[in-house]
Amino acid sequence: MYQIKTNLYTAEAAALNENILKVKILDGREHTPSGAIISNDFCESRLSESDTCFTVYTDELKAEIYKSDGQIRIYDKNERLLLCTYSENGYMKGTGDDFTLQFMLPDHERIYGLGEDNDIAFGRLDRRGTVRDMLTGQRINQNHVTADFPIPFILGTDGVKHFGFYLDNTSNMTVDIGKTVHDVLRIKAPAGACDMYFIAGNTIPEIVCRYSEMIGRNVLPPLWVLGYIQSKCSFWSWEELDDVILTFKENGIPLDGIVFDFDWAEFFNNYKWADRWEGKSPEKIKYYRETYGIHFMASNSGPMLKSNSDTFESAVRAGVLARDTDGNTVICGHYSSELIDFTNPAATKWLAPQLERIMDDGIEAWWLDLTEPEGDAVNTVYHTGSRAEVHNIFSNAVSETYHHIMKEYAPTKRSFVLTRTGTAGIQRDPTALWTGDIYSEYGTLRAHIPEALNTQLSGINMWTCDTGGFLSPTNHDDCPYNLYHNDRVEHAQLYERWMQFSCFTPVFRAHHAGGEAVPFRYQDITFDGMSHYIKLRYKLIPYIYSLYYENFLTGTPIMRPLFWHYPHDKLAYSIDNEYLFGENILVAPVLEAQANKRTVYLPEGTWFDFDYAYAYEGGREYEICAPQNRIPLFIRAGAIIPMSRKAENTRDIDLTKIEALIYPNGCTSFSLYADDGETNHYLSGQYTRTDIVCDEQKDRTVISIKANNDIFCLMEFTAHIHLQSRPEKIIFNGVQTAHGNSLTTLRLSDQSICWFDEFHRTLHVKMLLSGTENTLEISLDKSTVYRKFEPFREENLAGQLPYIYPPAGVPCVIQAIHYDRGGEGVAFHKNIPDRAGVYRDDNAGIAEDQTGYYVNGLTAGEWVEYSISSAKEGDCEVILEGELSGVNITISIDGYSQNISGGRAVLKLGTGQKILRIEVTAGYANLYMIHIERVD
Repeated sequence: MYQIKTNLYTAEAAALNENILKVKILDGREHTPSGAIISNDFCESRLSESDTCFTVYTDELKAEIYKSDGQIRIYDKNERLLLCTYSENGYMKGTGDDFTLQFMLPDHERIYGLGEDNDIAFGRLDRRGTVRDMLTGQRINQNHVTADFPIPFILGTDGVKHFGFYLDNTSNMTVDIGKTVHDVLRIKAPAGACDMYFIAGNTIPEIVCRYSEMIGRNVLPPLWVLGYIQSKCSFWSWEELDDVILTFKENGIPLDGIVFDFDWAEFFNNYKWADRWEGKSPEKIKYYRETYGIHFMASNSGPMLKSNSDTFESAVRAGVLARDTDGNTVICGHYSSELIDFTNPAATKWLAPQLERIMDDGIEAWWLDLTEPEGDAVNTVYHTGSRAEVHNIFSNAVSETYHHIMKEYAPTKRSFVLTRTGTAGIQRDPTALWTGDIYSEYGTLRAHIPEALNTQLSGINMWTCDTGGFLSPTNHDDCPYNLYHNDRVEHAQLYERWMQFSCFTPVFRAHHAGGEAVPFRYQDITFDGMSHYIKLRYKLIPYIYSLYYENFLTGTPIMRPLFWHYPHDKLAYSIDNEYLFGENILVAPVLEAQANKRTVYLPEGTWFDFDYAYAYEGGREYEICAPQNRIPLFIRAGAIIPMSRKAENTRDIDLTKIEALIYPNGCTSFSLYADDGETNHYLSGQYTRTDIVCDEQKDRTVISIKANNDIFCLMEFTAHIHLQSRPEKIIFNGVQTAHGNSLTTLRLSDQSICWFDEFHRTLHVKMLLSGTENTLEISLDKSTVYRKFEPFREENLAGQLPYIYPPAGVPCVIQAIHYDRGGEGVAFHKNIPDRAGVYRDDNAGIAEDQTGYYVNGLTAGEWVEYSISSAKEGDCEVILEGELSGVNITISIDGYSQNISGGRAVLKLGTGQKILRIEVTAGYANLYMIHIERVD
């Protein structure tokens, strides 16, 4: 540590490592430590002095501090200026405890980070041109996120050079990012330390990695936290919960978590079950945990305590209540209760036996509400300091207390906390932050994407929200259900869109105030659409869990802005309505009401539509059809996406038996992570990482599977490989693989086997693995190079038609569940009694078995419709796949109908777009696939 004196101030400077320099301006005051920096151990650095300045430097980074005016200039190893204060008024000390920093902001500099901002309508990815009020809390506004996560980390880039800057100060700072003066980044702090950390790196991922190492990274949550968590304000009885849980199970919808909201206790925060639970909670929780694998979380109703609680007197005796400057207890929060001072170590001792009693009943996680804390007065005095310095880190203290108690209670188990706000440091335990009491509306949904991305760039990975929104901005007395536009139909559509987005976030949880938050309460079609994405979430858990481990190792966020992987793409720095979920999946949520399409920008390379496998060349925008029940998803060429089999709970997921979608493109890899999902034993090496490498060569593709140990080693691996040429030989571990005749045969086989679906150009290979190293070799017939699937399959069809699902070109194969104009009530019909006011009158009846999703149980008088498009006239054969024995079906196209049995018909087909209608006239059919082939 070097002490440096300028004419303006005295400072200390040192290097935490080769890429991080700390400069601390000394003012003689003691400050409340933030606790954000996990280590202030310094590495070797050097100091030189000239007539004009001091220079503190490493081989990677240097800081010049000028003697005359205290100006600070930060350079990387290439002598590029990263960050620079103004020579005049770069640092200004106020008359009190306040100070101001002013940095130069070049024209092309973009600024990211600073946590989550609840003051920007529709959210902002690039923070430039805004003023950031750094204060934990929530403000409920339309078109905004509600919770504020003030994290004083700035990520700056001009697309070529990048820097990180962290100001370790806990006060209510104001950060003006070129709003008042275009080329000035001004930070005003009313109190606290001026501890500056400057971070260098060749890339943005390098900077975030070094920053996250400095503040500490998320440890892994329990695996169940990655599943679907159902909350509501509030579940009222075990009869209601019985109905909810059993309806999930009866309909095969996966579920892992149930949340008891604020009013579950006898009194706020006395941690005793209210009478309405009839003493059943321990027995019920145990039953659902053991029978269905359901985990239960309880709210703490905020860090406050009602004076009528039977634990209030013990809190007074223990001295754990916060006081103001006059010595009075502090009453605050939505419930007007006495504030518990969680910065006081005595709070842990007082609270522990109360939580342990409820954890004995089976509660495994805690939802910590109002932890800003909400409404603490400016004259509040905490155990560790004044309100000005403690308010922003108070939520961290609450979370830390609950984690400590859970770890003492069950030392080997992973703990989990959900809380409304926090700042740097809170991520070191598995704590998820959610976006607060948000409005149910599309503008608010729109605001979530950029704020989620900035939160994760700021070091907080476990981000989530109330899926569907919490409050309606148009609620009134005539609408007790708190619905969007006071309309059940419109709310259901919004909820379905939100569910599609939340499937691709780190924590997947639904919540709502009043009415219903449970997806199947909003009529049958949302039941089908939303259950589809809940099921897809569970299939993706091996992929998501591996992303969590990557975050644990490197700080790499799960949700990533496009520029994370495409730094040379100038457009990627400004796109804030889509994102990358890991490196391999691009997510483009639908953010407008009644939309059936949206514009999507795809970065360089080839991208494949997840539903149809259409290929798109990146570097441009496309207008993509987006049906009400589907979200545009794209898979990167080269992607390897590990997936689980069908699961209704995370305990059903066997990480030693997985499937994977593989899109060969050069040599690419994915590191699959597996452990027991429950304990902390992974910290001592009880885990397995399996590197899956796909090497696409000239005339063959080689897939190697290599694990670092055999603890959780893969035993069965089914690869679904999208090929551009027909495979000739499939050799697994030196032995030619047997051939099956369908995907069903493959999945039911007890040996290594393969099947090539030529229409979809997909090779399916089931491999029974041996040991920690295995190899699959695929010899390719290069004389049969396929052209890539395009949005239509016939040459002269131009562009996508504006339909809910893009019409398939002929020839085609359509998954039966892809009923195309979905959401309009015209794509299918089932004989369901009339129910006025439902979102959609019919239920397509989507079910799932080993072969995948299908339309379930079409009976006489019921039908489905699909759109197809043809470039030429002629006969075509329609072939149906499914359970069709003894069924009579009428198939019609363009007014021409034919009655068939056995699933085949030949029909005349004209040019242009047509509607294919399949109607059951007798019997009972389960419909899987529709093939339409030319008869030439």
